[in-house]
Amino acid sequence: MSIGHFDASHSAEALSILEDEGQSLLGRAHKAPMALPLSPSRSHHRRSRSLARRELVEFAFAPLLPDKVARKLVERFPEGALREGVVGFDSFARSGEAVLGAFGDWYSLLVHAAEWRELSLQLLASLSRELGALNFELSPLAVGGYLELACQHARLFLLLGSVLAGPDSKGRLAAAAYCRMHQLVRLSEPPGWLDVSRFIVEFERPLSRLQADFTSRVRLRVADALPSVNLLGSFLQAYLRSEAERSSEERDVAHEPPPLLARLGRAGAVELLVAVLRGMYVLPVYADYSILPHTEFEAEAKASRLPTLVATLQLTRAEVEWWVSHAGAAPKEVPLREREALDRSLFDPATVQALLRYACLLRRLVLREAPVVASSAGTRLSVARLHVLEELLSQLPREKAALPPRAELLLSELPVHLAAAAAPDAQLQGLRLNVLRLVYELSAAPCAALLRRAEALRQLLPELHRLSLLSSAIDQPQRLVDEACDLSPLFASEAKFMQAVYAGALSARPSDCVALLELACAGGVRRPLVDECLGRL
Repeated sequence: MSIGHFDASHSAEALSILEDEGQSLLGRAHKAPMALPLSPSRSHHRRSRSLARRELVEFAFAPLLPDKVARKLVERFPEGALREGVVGFDSFARSGEAVLGAFGDWYSLLVHAAEWRELSLQLLASLSRELGALNFELSPLAVGGYLELACQHARLFLLLGSVLAGPDSKGRLAAAAYCRMHQLVRLSEPPGWLDVSRFIVEFERPLSRLQADFTSRVRLRVADALPSVNLLGSFLQAYLRSEAERSSEERDVAHEPPPLLARLGRAGAVELLVAVLRGMYVLPVYADYSILPHTEFEAEAKASRLPTLVATLQLTRAEVEWWVSHAGAAPKEVPLREREALDRSLFDPATVQALLRYACLLRRLVLREAPVVASSAGTRLSVARLHVLEELLSQLPREKAALPPRAELLLSELPVHLAAAAAPDAQLQGLRLNVLRLVYELSAAPCAALLRRAEALRQLLPELHRLSLLSSAIDQPQRLVDEACDLSPLFASEAKFMQAVYAGALSARPSDCVALLELACAGGVRRPLVDECLGRL
């Protein structure tokens, strides 16, 4: 697949494919033995050749790679300095298929990652250059896809870069060993070796390479795309103002419910509790938007709330991934005294444990209610949203004539697709792809002037985003939840998972172990880790 001049529909299709492939690559990277972090007992060592050897022993690589063979494989990389006269070469050569089998999956991951990197950078550069309406409030679907692809790119290549950087890295050694053995056994370079070797060399300094990609090649338009932070400021002020207006008794009930339980026998206590739960038990989500947790699964709210519930799971995943990446980190620039004074209770394993408990409960609720959600969403999509869409289209007679031919065709076909959404077992991948094509057609630079003068067209873009989200509740609730609960970074870091979160659950709240294991199994965690967890339980 190659990306040449900008074609909105083609770019929408490429974006959909690359996002799916990027998610798959991230999952593979987190589970690759070369990418697994060191155990805490070894994390204090400085990186050295001897440390690299200990890491290889941990992953049973040592029998395949004698000391001098390993050293010569990465010497003058990628040309290599391994020759027949090197001590241990004969032993290495006899391990032919074993070496290819041990490192084949890792090498395949690097081949696909190198190809994906080039295609994603091409697409991001094209979207940065050609999209006129790169505004989150105006076109959330276009901006969301653009930024999601950029985030996938950053996460994947910072992860791979940390494993490939340095001459003594496990990832570099495994790739070099696979290539040399392929030459010996198959008498040729492995497919994609030139791209992989260039990729490894470029990511000698992963952060600098990523910054160069996003600034010089892509010219990423993050500031243009994000909404104003003043939204958060106004929400905070409104929240503080409402807090000040509450009576002291109401604040006690809202923020300290346990003491209330001892006073339920008092006159008016039950009525006070009900009043608070009805009007004040809210969960802030973003800006001035909140949800009432106790009403989330009422029948009339099921379909409309699913995107919000999935977003809540995604926020939980982001918080947990942040903890995995930063727990125990202490930048050299921070003075030792300040590091020692850091309050680690602000976001500690117990917090992660609680987040995962609620994520598991929410996951069960969404999956259990999926049939009702799908039925309600189908009705809303084929009736209520169809009516809104037809109303907007009726206001665009002159503007439709000025649209690109492909956008006009997609607009005319959209009501037909929506009308079929209520059918049993409806499959709506085609609808979502057409919506994405239409969004990028309307967001492209040629339509910028038309968007500025057509209010109905500006209202249409956010509506298309709602249609896409609602359609996902009909035919892929399982996928939505699985992606939102994908905690590969946590489960790949066995030390942080087992010794921090799981051990804490065992000692403080054993019932949480069930939730942790459920999320781990749903995420495709390696069987030995699950067996160890069950053994401890």
